[in-house]
Amino acid sequence: MNEFNAMNLDYMRKTKYLNGSNKAAFMAVANYVRFSYTKSERDAHVILSDMLDHLIEAQENGTQTADFFGDDYQAFAQEITAELPDESRYKMLYHFLFILVLNLGSVTLAYGVGDLIKLLATGTHLRFPLISLIISCTVFVVTVSLLTFFMIITARNNTSKTLKTKLIIYLLVFLMLMVPLLFFIFFPIGSIMSFKYYYAIPSGIILFVLARYFYKKMSR
Repeated sequence: MNEFNAMNLDYMRKTKYLNGSNKAAFMAVANYVRFSYTKSERDAHVILSDMLDHLIEAQENGTQTADFFGDDYQAFAQEITAELPDESRYKMLYHFLFILVLNLGSVTLAYGVGDLIKLLATGTHLRFPLISLIISCTVFVVTVSLLTFFMIITARNNTSKTLKTKLIIYLLVFLMLMVPLLFFIFFPIGSIMSFKYYYAIPSGIILFVLARYFYKKMSR
């Protein structure tokens, strides 16, 4: 377990000492600060952990979050966030590359496994129209990336359980799944090709290893 994960585990344990209303208020502030992805994640964790220590002590003395944060929790969270240093541009790049490569690895590995299963079952490889595959993979990666960042934003604003958020998530998932099916079944475009499993599976594994490398880089 690296240092940051150990800090995060300690932070989550501390929240158990808060009562229901205080915990809900603290998490509303913490989510806004933690999911401000342009700010330093490590510094955000340190300041929230320190704040949590003070809040637990205040709770033991009978103080409620309204006295600690004020009436406007979001304004308080915005003030805290404004004081945090900006995240390194390299870390933001690694974050983007991690999501992109992880998605590509998932698609490639899933295709490779599917090709192997088809070969064992029928003796033939999967075949696909090249342009349809490119469009489908592009739509899949873009929608998954959008879904990831959208969920970060809604977590930050504590709106992840609203009807509007759920509808947008359903729409993105629908596009992610249906667009590839439409192009493969109803609108096949391009030359028919095959990407055999003994290329696809190793390629997927390499992409997962690369994604892990980017994850370690962005977690430092």
